[in-house]
Amino acid sequence: HNSFVKGVAWDPIGKFLASQADDKCCIIWRVDDWSIVSKVTEPYQSSMGATFSLRLCWSPDGKAVTTCNSYKKPSHTASVLERGD
Repeated sequence: HNSFVKGVAWDPIGKFLASQADDKCCIIWRVDDWSIVSKVTEPYQSSMGATFSLRLCWSPDGKAVTTCNSYKKPSHTASVLERGD
């Protein structure tokens, strides 16, 4: 991230960490070596500016993470990012 990180969430089995920041992206990190698995920017680029907090939440099975402060016409919304196999 190149801005303040406002939210983090561990996946249910502790292998990944999702982070979201004011730089309008969500990064999925592999915790065994802290490499970036995925960096998602698209649903956040048209969102509002900086926010006080960003709360991410993994699904119980770890196959998806819900993020906030995204935008899909015609309104601001939450995005569900599904993990590819």
